[in-house]
Amino acid sequence: MQWTATATVTLALMGDLGSGKTCFVQGLAQAMNIAEPVTSPTFTLLNEYQGPHRKLFHADWYRLNDAMDVETLGLDDALTVPRAVVAVEWPERDLEWFPEKTIYIRFRLGDVPDERIINQSLDPVILQSDNL
Repeated sequence: MQWTATATVTLALMGDLGSGKTCFVQGLAQAMNIAEPVTSPTFTLLNEYQGPHRKLFHADWYRLNDAMDVETLGLDDALTVPRAVVAVEWPERDLEWFPEKTIYIRFRLGDVPDERIINQSLDPVILQSDNL
């Protein structure tokens, strides 16, 4: 698999409430030198941030019911923005939406406070297993 310097990177962030998905996006935004605070898009559904080199689209599909709701967000346009990063929380609402080179990341709570177990794959089916 090969990404180009102008490719859009798509991240599908899976995990229970409070498992660290939004915190991960906040760290990603910091690494992208995005100055404005990154907040959860639970109620706005989609937030957009401009960094000095890349744009970050942060979507939260928790409140969506199905693929029809996903279509109304207009997130498809984000996939055509060169050098953008598209991070989607609760991708399970419509796994068919994601492009082929999507990176799926699963967050789980660990055994002690503040511990997280994070797995990644290019195949969402692997991450849906409880055996990880």
